[in-house]
Amino acid sequence: MAYTTTWHVLNMQRETSDGYVFDVAIQLAAVDNDDSDKKWAVNQSVHLERPEVLEIPYSDLTEAKVLEWCKEILDSTQMTPNQTYTQFLEEQIKRKMEDGLGNGLPWT
Repeated sequence: MAYTTTWHVLNMQRETSDGYVFDVAIQLAAVDNDDSDKKWAVNQSVHLERPEVLEIPYSDLTEAKVLEWCKEILDSTQMTPNQTYTQFLEEQIKRKMEDGLGNGLPWT
């Protein structure tokens, strides 16, 4: 089974005084390439440490930049000695996409 995954930022928490983003809710979503009704997603919260200098103003942040920060953290976090957190999330998606189950609602 082939499927396509995409990363999304669902929400961010920030300090309003200077725009420091300290928590990001992200999602790894998958859609079956042959059956668009077969979808799955996993959500994860990622904590961002305060940098010494905020190099990008909050209003200039992009989803791509925030995802880059989050993926760096997930890639450097070990779930097991041989598996990063990113790999763990990807494995969850793989299992769900290949288990023959689906989710969703029959109405729009």
